[in-house]
Amino acid sequence: MIKISASASIPLLTAVAVTGLLISSPVLAQSGTQMSAMLDRADRNADGRVTWGEFTAVRSDMFDRMDRNNDGYVDRADRPRIIGDRFDQAYRALSSLDANGDRRVSRAELRDGPADAFEAADANGDRVLTADELAAVRPSR
Repeated sequence: MIKISASASIPLLTAVAVTGLLISSPVLAQSGTQMSAMLDRADRNADGRVTWGEFTAVRSDMFDRMDRNNDGYVDRADRPRIIGDRFDQAYRALSSLDANGDRRVSRAELRDGPADAFEAADANGDRVLTADELAAVRPSR
């Protein structure tokens, strides 16, 4: 765990993996191990599948952790001093969801933004990643 404030901590793998799933399918190839860890965490009821609801809950959790000043936006004002580089990496990835170009990402922009990686993994388009679909995006060992 990496401490980012007195009241919040964030596992690095989850931050990087969630960021990858938020943005686009090319990230799948770049961070397969992190994405796999994130998908395992997203399976909240441990049934071996990740539903769209479980996925969006993980996105919301990430937003809550990154919005350190609780103003409803993730922007440079949320950047921690000590581990700012990791925040910067996640923020750069999130910035593609900034639909109105105001250099901050609102909860609505995150909620309504594209989830290309999830959709790419969802081979049959039913908004549920099955065990087979998850296996297809996991890195080979």
